[in-house]
Amino acid sequence: MLMTPWDWDWNLTTTLAVLALAQPGVLLLFQWSYRRYLLKAEIVVHPTSTVQVGYGPYGASITLTGSLQAVNREQFVSGMRLTIANERTGERHQFGWHAFIAGHQRMTGGVPDSVLEVPAGFMVTTQQGNRYTVVFVGHDLEGEQVRPQGNRI
Repeated sequence: MLMTPWDWDWNLTTTLAVLALAQPGVLLLFQWSYRRYLLKAEIVVHPTSTVQVGYGPYGASITLTGSLQAVNREQFVSGMRLTIANERTGERHQFGWHAFIAGHQRMTGGVPDSVLEVPAGFMVTTQQGNRYTVVFVGHDLEGEQVRPQGNRI
């Protein structure tokens, strides 16, 4: 006669065997849910010492270079903003993501000519950092004049 699961005599040995079989799956489920819902995902910015400040056809601009790395899980970057604050006056200016500068440069007449790329979203992973050179343009400063003060702008 064939025994069905309802005919088994559930004793301590059977219960321990079922728990031992389920343990890896329960641990994986716990680990996945912990990483997914409890660990805060963030992006760490590793800037270089190079900051370029300028004023051109698009208004005031700031170019930053460095690398980005995701912590705890992959992140998709769909936009960037930069806020510059004057600590003395409390004045704040917003800069929007305007362009990427490509990793390679062309030489035009002995002078490096940067290649601008349209800003587009990209994935930042935990295993490898992404290098960036980003141009931010101050849209709230459009039309304003920048007056030099000594050797400072």
